[in-house]
Amino acid sequence: MSCKAAETSQKLPLFFAPARETRTSGLLNPDRVVEISEEETIDSCFAFVRDYHLLVGGSTGTVLAAIQRLAPEFSFGETTVAISPDLGER
Repeated sequence: MSCKAAETSQKLPLFFAPARETRTSGLLNPDRVVEISEEETIDSCFAFVRDYHLLVGGSTGTVLAAIQRLAPEFSFGETTVAISPDLGER
């Protein structure tokens, strides 16, 4: 299922910026940033509903599309964690 959408990209938001050095400060410097188009996000949301019968919002759709794009880089048996930062309310 494909949806025609304006060609824009969505990035995951930065949630906080610590004022001092902390153990998690290194998380503000990601190894890689993956840009996902709005069309990829929407397609990923629809695919998740179709395959798993769960509604997810745009943020989760963007995360899932990024995971799908990076999947060929993972080895069999590796653990991948994806954080779903929304409630699927829209």
